[in-house]
Amino acid sequence: MRYIVSLVLALIIVFLTVSIVSKSGMTEDAAVATRVEGTAIIFTGGALAGRPIRNGDSISKNDRIEVEGNSRLELRLPDGGYLRMSENTRLTVRMLQFEKRTGFTYLQVFLQNGKVWVKINKPGTRDSRVDVITSASTAAGKATVYGVDAEGDAGTTISVYEGAVRAMSAASNGPRAIGQKSAPAETPAVIVPALQQASLSAREASPPRGFDLKATINDWIRWNLQRDAREGLASITVAPASPTITKGASLQFAAVAHYADNIEKDITSFATWTSSDVNVAKIETFGATAGTAVGASTVAAAIEDIHGSAMLNVRAE
Repeated sequence: MRYIVSLVLALIIVFLTVSIVSKSGMTEDAAVATRVEGTAIIFTGGALAGRPIRNGDSISKNDRIEVEGNSRLELRLPDGGYLRMSENTRLTVRMLQFEKRTGFTYLQVFLQNGKVWVKINKPGTRDSRVDVITSASTAAGKATVYGVDAEGDAGTTISVYEGAVRAMSAASNGPRAIGQKSAPAETPAVIVPALQQASLSAREASPPRGFDLKATINDWIRWNLQRDAREGLASITVAPASPTITKGASLQFAAVAHYADNIEKDITSFATWTSSDVNVAKIETFGATAGTAVGASTVAAAIEDIHGSAMLNVRAE
């Protein structure tokens, strides 16, 4: 009897030990929809019929997502990073792993067509990573911000805004085609640094080339830059604070976002600029303002719901 009791106690101790160890290394394999604009459909478990995605819905491995026209979807990853999808985008989540103890996240998606924006938080103990695979390429990034534009068989464009991304054509890592006797020819991977982009086809990758952020900003890019800048944003300042110009003259304003630990970020190129009196001060682009009549107008820069402003005085010539 004593032997049986000892055996039972030993089994209980083993069970509790395994349970504690399992919980400490537990993986959570779901992203959460945090912003749905328009209509996005999720297909789970190989289902032929999908359902609309709502804020707070979970997205897991093997889920297929379709974002319809005039729509957008933002997914928050377990470590706090983001994956966003533009209108007319189709992708499948191939892998989503999260290690709770270290904060490590690994996401792999197959992008059939459309555009995605990836924001990966700075790594902690281990490097979180997001791989975006298309029919033409693979993009792998750590602690970076990058966009992928897949145009089906026409190729893929990878644009990097922060950090660096390792990109390679499909020929480097794709499976053999039916009837193909030899492996695909190896093509070297390219490292795409910040403010550069690369175009990739199924067979080759172009050398990275620089791009002008201001020249490429459109509604999709501005939306993503603002969503990224909004997180943790404390305040915005606009400079100069109280300038005076003559009628017919122009002035370039600058906007700076302020975060904790005295971190600042220039948001002039993608903030939303407004003038309280467009008859006095007309906002042209990226904070450039023209004095069109004598008077005063408040010029403001906004990132979503947070604003900063300056008073522009326009005097006679």
